[in-house]
Amino acid sequence: MEIRTLTTFLKVAETQNFTQAAALLGYSQSAVTIQIRQLEKELQVQLFDRIGKQVSLTDKGRQLMVYANTIIEAAEQASSLGLDDSEPEGILRLGTVDSLAATILPDLLSQLHLQYPKIRSEIVILEGSEIIGAPRQNQVDAVFTVSQPRTENDVLTILEAWSPLRLIGSSERFRTSHAFTPEELAEERFILTENQHSYRDYFERWLAHHDVSMEPTITMTNPQIIVELVSRGLGLSYLPEYTFQSALEAGKVSVLDVPGLEFSDCIQLFHHRDKRVTPPMQAFFDLAIDYFK
Repeated sequence: MEIRTLTTFLKVAETQNFTQAAALLGYSQSAVTIQIRQLEKELQVQLFDRIGKQVSLTDKGRQLMVYANTIIEAAEQASSLGLDDSEPEGILRLGTVDSLAATILPDLLSQLHLQYPKIRSEIVILEGSEIIGAPRQNQVDAVFTVSQPRTENDVLTILEAWSPLRLIGSSERFRTSHAFTPEELAEERFILTENQHSYRDYFERWLAHHDVSMEPTITMTNPQIIVELVSRGLGLSYLPEYTFQSALEAGKVSVLDVPGLEFSDCIQLFHHRDKRVTPPMQAFFDLAIDYFK
């Protein structure tokens, strides 16, 4: 079993497509097919279900994915034994969510790669159960997310930083201070994140507590687009402060005064308790902790 073959297997598992995997790896499609067949023959298991052009992992394939990531990581660590420990190098596999990927993460990655040019980053956008499932299956080294603090026993938290949640509207319309009631908000249009986001849940539970219901006019994942739509007057939104800070400073949006609507969400950085912290991980951890001081 070769590292090269395991790398090919992981790329097919990631893309769920032999042709795309071959293009990304610089191989011919037939070479990728041969490597996967040899791997299946060697292990005496079927790793992929192939239905037409669709490719998906079997149960055995998902098990091998965990082992393959571990083997490749160990090989990279072994290859760096003779290198200068003062400069971290290797791969950082980081899972994150849309709101952080669009706002804070670019700053952190810029610092990381300027200071440590030998580090490579693989960023994966996670949703729902993937946020805890990915580190458990060793698909990512660490997770950078926002929600309520994790309480799972197998999670080791590196960072917790609280961000206030605010209701925002277009600065063109909302220039003067006014204390909004739930009943007044019921007359407004809203642009909200999808249901799995905690801050939407806070807002809807607060409205329900006041016997007010609301259906958003627009629903989407990306907070940057939501902020842009709010600035154009298409509706109000309820978001963490870090997602709209630049738009607020630019005078494009205003924070609305809503007595009682006072919640915060927790920006978190964590990894699986059994995960060995690699130099790229530690470098990112240090930068993130310093960023939120």
